[in-house]
Amino acid sequence: AAFLGGYVFGNACGLGGGQDERLMTYMPEVAALTFFLSQHEQFPQLRQPAWILGARMLFTGLDGTGRFNDPPVPHANAPITSDVRDVELGGATYGMSTSRPFVAFMSENQGFFWNDRFVQTPLARRNKLQSQREVSPSSWYAFDKQVRA
Repeated sequence: AAFLGGYVFGNACGLGGGQDERLMTYMPEVAALTFFLSQHEQFPQLRQPAWILGARMLFTGLDGTGRFNDPPVPHANAPITSDVRDVELGGATYGMSTSRPFVAFMSENQGFFWNDRFVQTPLARRNKLQSQREVSPSSWYAFDKQVRA
């Protein structure tokens, strides 16, 4: 998809299986930013690539793929103010979380190993799946088609 946010807001289908939709549920700050800075005419979504600083994982239960996750449960130890540091930007000082950046990009190779996903998914999560390194230009899931930012 060219936009971050899927169809989380204002769509009857609710949460799909997409990582961006799930991440927005577990990271409400990303959802709020997407809603208020939307560049999509029909659904509140951000154009990709997007790099969001200071967004925190406020719920637990999300796995590495964003597909086989548990229901969101509030993270009891999520830092709310204890991790905020002053950051200078454009001559002004802002308080920002020291959490890892949230990065969203468009992938063109979704669903390329569904035949044996219960064996291949754990390998892919650790970047050990050999087909992740496919380089043949004739392959629709080759590495050059994985990230198009």
